[in-house]
Order: sequence, then structure tokens, then C-alpha cells
Amino acid sequence: MTGLVADTLQGWVDQERGRFALWLPVAMSAGAVWYFELRMEPPVWLGAGLAGFGAALLLLLRRFFLLRALCSLMLATALGFTAADVATANAPETIEVPRRAVMVSGVVREVERLPPEKNDGRRIVLEQVHFADGPALPRTARIRLRANDETPLDVGDHIRLRALLSRPAPPAYPGGWDLQREAYFSGIGAVGFALNPLEVVEKAPPQTLSGLLRGARETVASRISAGLAGSEGAIATTLLTGITLGIPAEDRAAFRDSGLAHLLAIAGLHIGIVMGLVFGSVRVSLACWEYAALRLPVKAIAAVTALLAGGAY
Repeated sequence: MTGLVADTLQGWVDQERGRFALWLPVAMSAGAVWYFELRMEPPVWLGAGLAGFGAALLLLLRRFFLLRALCSLMLATALGFTAADVATANAPETIEVPRRAVMVSGVVREVERLPPEKNDGRRIVLEQVHFADGPALPRTARIRLRANDETPLDVGDHIRLRALLSRPAPPAYPGGWDLQREAYFSGIGAVGFALNPLEVVEKAPPQTLSGLLRGARETVASRISAGLAGSEGAIATTLLTGITLGIPAEDRAAFRDSGLAHLLAIAGLHIGIVMGLVFGSVRVSLACWEYAALRLPVKAIAAVTALLAGGAY
């Protein structure tokens, strides 16, 4: 029996020789799944201990390809387990939130435009959240604004509003999508909706690099929405910024049925980045050529070139 198992493993390793590295992400994912399937929190040393043991075996048995392959899989599995363990340990503390209408203040971290089927409106994510009474929230709060609240809002603004909040909900049924787990690892500690229009206490630019990038993305999205109304603007916003909430359900279904749903995911953002780089490069290059800068429609040529590059991509 042992010889049969060894022969089977050897045959699999020989078959995967040259592409064995592709199995390492699978092993890391298996390690993360293993962590989340546990019924209780494991010892803090377990993941690091397994990773160190696998690394030591890998160094000692580097001359034997089969054993080296198995040790590599064990090391990758231990790293995935450790990554999940570290992410859990570094997650901000969760506390109870007021279960009544309460005044909430905080700094705007994200501004999202909701799709038409959800009655438009906006949804914001606040950080540095404080309540009228009680301790500050160590996590962020995601609040849906009133549909008629069009108060100008930018990332970094300090705002105040009255809202009804709650903890993120657990799965609706066994095996369902766990919104509570998603919120936990996203740093969200409260969700809810506003009861009155928000009040901007102080206009302030973002103070961190991530805040500046989010602010730039929201600026691009708002300018696209101002120039292109309806689903066309929502799709253009998605392709350039990756913000997908504004796309109507029927358009999203059409993309899915036509096999182009990947364009609404990160692939669409990649296309926007490629087209933007091509547009800027072509326009700058033609502007540096005196004849083209004075006699040719440089911007139009750059735009057509970017469209062709996007189609080729």
C-alpha cells in the first residue's frame, strides 16, 4: 500500500514537473480554508511552527524532488494558514453599537453611488467614528444616505448625521453568504441608514496616500457621472475606476448573459489603466514633435489610439 501511494505521488509529480509552482497558491488557499474550518481559535504558534518545519525539511531534503515537492506544498499550506491567522489577529476590535437613533460623526473614507433599482442615493464609509454618547467605534461604519440628500461630499470631509445603526448581520441561512465575516475582515463595525441629511462639519483633504487615491477615484467617478447620465455613465465609471454599484440590474444581467461580466470586475479597470497610459504616452509623444503639435489633432489621435489599444487588450 505504501509503495502504491509513493508511486502515485511520484507519477503526479512527474506529470506536473515544470508547472509545479502553480499548485502553491492552491495549497495556500487550502491552508486558509483549513483555518476557517476550525471550531476554535488555534494556538498562535501553530501556523508559524508548521511553516518553519516545512522550510527546514525543504532545505534538508532538497536533493529528493518528490519530498521537496511535498515539503513545498506543506510550507505553502502553512503560510496560507498563518496569513489567515494573522489577518484575524490584526483585525480591529468589535464593540456593540447603539440600537437606537444616534448622532454619528466621522471622517468620510469612501463615497459610493447606489444603482437605480435601490432608489439611487449614496452610501458612505466613515472612519474615526464617534457617537453622541458611548465609546468611539474602533472600526468603520457604512451608512446609506437619504435618496434626496445631495450635499456635496468629498473623501476626507468631517461630517455629522443622525442614523440608525446595527452590527453586520450573520448569514440568512446555513451555508449562505456570510456578510458578518466579510465585514469583520473589511474593518466594518456598523451598518445602517441616515435619518436626516448630513452636515459637513469641516472640509478637509485626505491625510493618507490611500485616502488621496480614493479621493481621486471618487472625483473621476463624479465627473463621469456628470458628463454621462444613466447606465452609460455607470458602465464608464466601472471601467475606469472599478466602482460597480451604479450599474442597473438589467445591464449587469446583459453583461453576464453575453459572457462579458469579467469586464465589470478588475479586468475592466485594467483596460481603463492601459487605455489611459496609451492615451497619455501618445499625446505627450506627438506634442514633443513640433510638426504634429502644430498641424495635427493630437488629442483625437491619442484617443483613437487608446481605443484601439483597449480593443486589442
